[in-house]
Amino acid sequence: MRTTLYTGIASLVACFAVLYAPFSAADPPAAANKAAAEKDVLTPTGYTMDKTQHVFYRDGQGAIMELFNKEGTTDGWQRKDLSAEAGAPKAAGNPSAYVMDSDKTQHVICRCGDGNIHELFWSGKQAKWQHTNLTEQTKAPKAVGDPSGYYLPENKTQHVVYRTDAGNICELYFQADGDKPGWRVKDLTAEAKSPKAAGNPSGYAVPEKLSRLLKNGGTQHVVYRGTDGQLHELFLSLDQNKWMHANLSEGTKAAKAAGDPCGCYRKDDNTQHIYFRTADNNIGELSLSFDGDDKSWRFKDLSAECNAPKAEGDPCGYFQKKDNTQHVVYRGKDGEIFEVYFAKDHGKWQSNNLSKATGAPKATGNPFGYVLDTNKTQHVLYPATDGVMAELYHVPDGADAGWHLNKLIANVKGK
Repeated sequence: MRTTLYTGIASLVACFAVLYAPFSAADPPAAANKAAAEKDVLTPTGYTMDKTQHVFYRDGQGAIMELFNKEGTTDGWQRKDLSAEAGAPKAAGNPSAYVMDSDKTQHVICRCGDGNIHELFWSGKQAKWQHTNLTEQTKAPKAVGDPSGYYLPENKTQHVVYRTDAGNICELYFQADGDKPGWRVKDLTAEAKSPKAAGNPSGYAVPEKLSRLLKNGGTQHVVYRGTDGQLHELFLSLDQNKWMHANLSEGTKAAKAAGDPCGCYRKDDNTQHIYFRTADNNIGELSLSFDGDDKSWRFKDLSAECNAPKAEGDPCGYFQKKDNTQHVVYRGKDGEIFEVYFAKDHGKWQSNNLSKATGAPKATGNPFGYVLDTNKTQHVLYPATDGVMAELYHVPDGADAGWHLNKLIANVKGK
């Protein structure tokens, strides 16, 4: 049978005294920023590009904010209001972000209060953030949930998938080549005759050479939770050149889902992974390997294997190449951030309370995790109850080895 990470995760080699400056009473967040953060900051997202770390989130007033840090500088983390710079309307949901490696452009996608999907984008030519209403441009159906955007390097196309008020999964896609370059819309649910969606989709890409190893393999994949609580996949079939559907829960006898899935393709070992919160609030995984004879999806209850605490929100997964480990972070019922992780030398999944290890504040939203390749540090960001965007970061070795806490909004510069 047959997930976002063509985002070019680069790395950051920085002075820890600057980047991870401790929070103190001398530098609290401004009252307005704190009120905004506490009101309705949900789930951050981000990427790294050209040795710069980027994190995006929606603040309490609906503005899309960016936190960024440039490797090799002493500026530390800075903040920018992208909505204000681009003249974009206020957002009503969490953003999705990706980078196009082919032209070094940055893209942040969000749903605004009018139900339209909007794009904030940056290119070196204009050197500032700009704005486009993709729904208006394509006459696409309105969105009722958060979008998921990704980039397909093999044909240099951009893709944004989202759920409509009818429960269908729609795709907005951009083709630069051909007679009429620009954004277009397609109803994937209608084309694939797939069940209705109950939550937000997650889209990702897989290299074509691997996809051809599978019967009806596809390079583009969209996973979502259906109204039946099962996980469904839409994939663009290479054989039939159209979108098709597969019920992953039915094929794997997986537990029913209670939240939105997170899907990704792991390049170093050619595997796909889908993480989700099950109906009994455990963290479940669907995985597929392109190596070996059995190229089929498999289900595993990660929480049950390592006796991990129950989940309150949706998980986020990432991979650490340095020690070949797999990590899934999530928010627990008590507002703490937990990690379940797999290391081959241990041979099984284990659990770790990151909040307890770092003395971190309680979480009010879901975490976002990733690895910086050059210094091999892990980073987990989430909105916290004390009005900051908290960062938990792990140093793999040396005097600072272990997990640490940094309160980004308290330390950042800018407006």
